[in-house]
Amino acid sequence: MISKGKKIAASILSLSLICSVASGYASFATEAQTVQSDSGQAASDTQYIAPMPVTAFVFLDAPYKNLESVIGEGQKSYTKSNTGEKLSSIDYSQNWFGIEKKLNTSYIVEGENVSGIKVDMPLELTNEDILSSITKELGAPLQSNVSDYKASEIKASWLKYGVLYSLDAYSDSKTLSISLAKVENPSKYGLSQNSTVMSKKTADVTGDGKADTVTLMGQNFQDDFGKSIFMEHVVAVVEDSSTGKEIIVKPSESSDGGYQPDMELLDFDGDNTSDIFISAATGGSGGYTNYNLVTIKDSKPIILVSYDIYSGYNMELDFEGSFKDGYKASVTVSQTGKTYDIDLSERKDVYEGYEYKDNKLQREVPIMQGALYLEPVDTDSDGTYEFAAQQSIKGTCNADTIALVKSTWSVKGGDLKLITSDVEDLK
Repeated sequence: MISKGKKIAASILSLSLICSVASGYASFATEAQTVQSDSGQAASDTQYIAPMPVTAFVFLDAPYKNLESVIGEGQKSYTKSNTGEKLSSIDYSQNWFGIEKKLNTSYIVEGENVSGIKVDMPLELTNEDILSSITKELGAPLQSNVSDYKASEIKASWLKYGVLYSLDAYSDSKTLSISLAKVENPSKYGLSQNSTVMSKKTADVTGDGKADTVTLMGQNFQDDFGKSIFMEHVVAVVEDSSTGKEIIVKPSESSDGGYQPDMELLDFDGDNTSDIFISAATGGSGGYTNYNLVTIKDSKPIILVSYDIYSGYNMELDFEGSFKDGYKASVTVSQTGKTYDIDLSERKDVYEGYEYKDNKLQREVPIMQGALYLEPVDTDSDGTYEFAAQQSIKGTCNADTIALVKSTWSVKGGDLKLITSDVEDLK
């Protein structure tokens, strides 16, 4: 269950995102482009030129009024029914995937919500160019019939951050359809109907030598502003390729939520079988991220590493210290007992007059620990991954980063071990 503190943080960040997106669009939602009708006469509606949304996730399955409040009014199309006219789509001219030409983009409306997005890709671009542009931003296709990128007919799909992108490219039409990747039968995994598939990957995670499908999904947190981009109750579902049965992997309760959850399937414990590494940013100025590393043994999930802002984990190095005379700080790492001097002379102008005066410290300034960042690395290229960890050392405030604590950790055999550690000045 998401805590009250997390709920407040999620709501604040959601409102912040809405405001920042709206602000970013404000500068170009002021100039209208006249749209010509089939007869050549200027249409009564205007079509605003707007760039690609920060993320399609924000507008999908949300009221179309949200779309208009951010981008501006587009060209509306209606369908006739027994009860009268019904809004069916809102069209804009937008940039997508770095393609220079502005593309006709239709936001499909069902009832009061945007149910999907359709983008007309340029016919003059080759399928190879279109695939290259999309792949550059979304990564390799989730599935496709692409053996030759120069083929005249191509079908391909991508899944990123809960959004499914499907490309149908032929000689006479090239269309990209965009929709939310909704979870089928979410109650099966303890999720509500308002749940989304965030990622899907394949690797042998059960140890039978066969590739299994692992799906990362979560429940969209609902706040007072509607659908949030914060995901709660994140789970990974393993489809065992040998038995066909599902193995549900649940992170620890305090770390099962965050923004844009993602996963990597890599071998960390050295058993030649991939483990499941799940990460999800918590948002806020602290920059904290929740991490979970899970291995499958005898069809059961075992958590090897679990880190969150509330409980922490012993992968986080403990250090203490303070500012000293002469524009420097002294930091001692508890796990190693090593002490490091940090040169603050390049920040002299920032501290002079309050923390320092004429080379002398004017008040006690204890250093503070910042967020932990983890990145998988194969340090010795043996196929087994380690964690490269980084923590920031803060000075006078959270924005005052004075150095970085870097360390490398091994999880071979399921045991967490510190391999290297160092403190680096910010030059």
